[in-house]
Amino acid sequence: MLTERPAIMDASSIINIAASGRAEEILAIVSEQIYVCSYVQEKECLYLRSQDGLSVELIELPAWIETGMIQECDLGDDEEEQFLEYAAQVDDGEAMSLAIAAARGFTLVTDDRKAQRLAQSGGITLLTTPQILRGWASTQTDATVSEALKAIETRARFRPRDEDPLNAWWLHVRDP
Repeated sequence: MLTERPAIMDASSIINIAASGRAEEILAIVSEQIYVCSYVQEKECLYLRSQDGLSVELIELPAWIETGMIQECDLGDDEEEQFLEYAAQVDDGEAMSLAIAAARGFTLVTDDRKAQRLAQSGGITLLTTPQILRGWASTQTDATVSEALKAIETRARFRPRDEDPLNAWWLHVRDP
């Protein structure tokens, strides 16, 4: 497991992992307990580009919840004030995920730069899609990893920023 703590994922990370076509395998290495707040599940994490980029597909998040791969959670009363503070700086999904991570000691999984900065300044443990994929890649063939990274770039339009420490790894593995 990449973290011994429960993890909470925001929409950006779920969309990126879903785009890989290998979500079940990838999520299995993140944490024994993975959560998504209900707002992200109901409002932000619905669709993904098709492989050809011409249409959209539903993200299978409800099925992941049904099978227990991910668990849904809501803000507790004691987390609402912190949510409001974060919501002034980031979108509601990131703000809820940050508030839950801060209050419950969860690891936050996000690719949103502002949410990452807020997590780091608040002492919240953080994981990103590139970190998760690097961990997963260690048990996969180069061809499988390359295919997953290309799918993420096409379907989620995500690639690590140039200044991301894992950008060079991503580019090298994507195009062996």
